[in-house]
Amino acid sequence: MMKWDLMWISVKDELPLEKYMEETKSTGIGIMDNYLVTVERDDYDPCDGREVMSLSFSTKDCMWRLDNGEPYDFGWSVTHWMPLPEPAEG
Repeated sequence: MMKWDLMWISVKDELPLEKYMEETKSTGIGIMDNYLVTVERDDYDPCDGREVMSLSFSTKDCMWRLDNGEPYDFGWSVTHWMPLPEPAEG
């Protein structure tokens, strides 16, 4: 059995692709990749817990985006992220 060694990273500590953001500023060419994220409502409601979903992060505008490229802005904020795991084998 393989150990799942991915851990949630707070957006307060680090954003995805942070090492490419300076390069994006100088070249104007952005990078976008998919991540698992934890989101919670902006207007906290104890009945609405945190949710897990997949979003993309763009270095061009430092914005979370849906799979279709549209900005993710539905009254829920990303609090944590992690890289997607490798696909299953076999």
